[in-house]
Amino acid sequence: MSDEPPINGSGSIAHLPKARRAPTKGETLLREMELAIACQFREQNELLRENNREQAARIREQGGRLQDQGERLKEQGEMVRRLSRGVELLVTELQGVRTGKREEAFARVGDSGCSPDLPTVSAEAALVYTHTARTIGDELGFNASQIGMLLGSKGLG
Repeated sequence: MSDEPPINGSGSIAHLPKARRAPTKGETLLREMELAIACQFREQNELLRENNREQAARIREQGGRLQDQGERLKEQGEMVRRLSRGVELLVTELQGVRTGKREEAFARVGDSGCSPDLPTVSAEAALVYTHTARTIGDELGFNASQIGMLLGSKGLG
């Protein structure tokens, strides 16, 4: 071999890489640490992937259960809607039981400390009111609810 640099096919001089020197002890140690760290990261990534696969399987399994629960909730919602509609029809049917007004059809008998969700009347007033409306209705040939409506419109209910 000659000491002249080799020439490649295009006529330019090809530069060969310089001969590598042997790594020092510190460089070798550093390279081994880099490889060890990379290996640990690969192991951690594999564990995380396995954990994600297991979690995805659990989620798919729970998804089926949640779908069943969703169907049950839909059925219960439908039952509640039907029950609410039935109560509305009942209130409409019982309209006028007390004063002819829908909101007073289910008045509670109690004192002023009762829940405000329904109108309240005292026990004495409810008894006297019902008796009075019925008595008047019987004498005049009207229903007690019609008399109650008239009394209520005049503020006497």
